[in-house]
Amino acid sequence: MVRGARCVVLAVAIVCAVLLGGSAPSAAPIRIVSIVPAVTEMLFAIGAGPQVVGVSSFDHFPAEVETRTRVGGLIDPDVERILTLSPDLVIVYGARSDLAARMARAKIPTFTYETGDLANVTATIRRLGARVGRAKAADTEAARIERELDAIRKRVAGQPRYRTLLIFGREPGSLRGVYASGGVGFLHDLLEIAGGDD
Repeated sequence: MVRGARCVVLAVAIVCAVLLGGSAPSAAPIRIVSIVPAVTEMLFAIGAGPQVVGVSSFDHFPAEVETRTRVGGLIDPDVERILTLSPDLVIVYGARSDLAARMARAKIPTFTYETGDLANVTATIRRLGARVGRAKAADTEAARIERELDAIRKRVAGQPRYRTLLIFGREPGSLRGVYASGGVGFLHDLLEIAGGDD
C-alpha cells in the first residue's frame, strides 16, 4: 500500500514538473522593441512585424517600420522611451551589454544579436523565430535563404573568380572613412559565394 502511494506521489510530481517546469519556453512576446536593424528586418520577414512596437533610428526597411516609435540607436538608445513602450522583449546588440543590464534591472527580457558569418544569419533567424513564437516561419525563411545561396554557389562553380574589394561605406564625397569587407564575416561570405575573392 505504501509503495503504491509513493508511486502515485512520484507520478504526480513528474507530471507537475513537466507541466510547470522552468525549462518550458516562455510565452511569445507581444510587444517587441528592436534597436538592431538587421534583426528588425528578420522579425518582419518571419511575420512578427505586428509585435514590433519600437525600432532604432536607423531602421528603414521594410516600409512598415516607418510607423513604429523610434528609440535611438545602438550607441545612443533612449532607455526611457523604450520603457514607456512597455516591451516584453528588447532586441539588443551583443556589444551593448549596458543596455541589456538596464533591461534586466527593469525585468524586461532581451534577445542578444551578435554579428558573425553567413551561417550565423540563418541560425539567428531560427533562434529568433523560436523566441518570438514564429519557429515554423523562421525555419521556412532561413531555408529559403540557404537554398538561394546554394543556387548561386552552383551557378558560379567553375567560373573564373575575381579579386574584389567590397566597400560598404565611406564619407560622402570623399575616399576617407572607407569601410570595407576584411576577409571575415557575412559580407565576406556573400562575396565568396557570388564568385569573388575578398
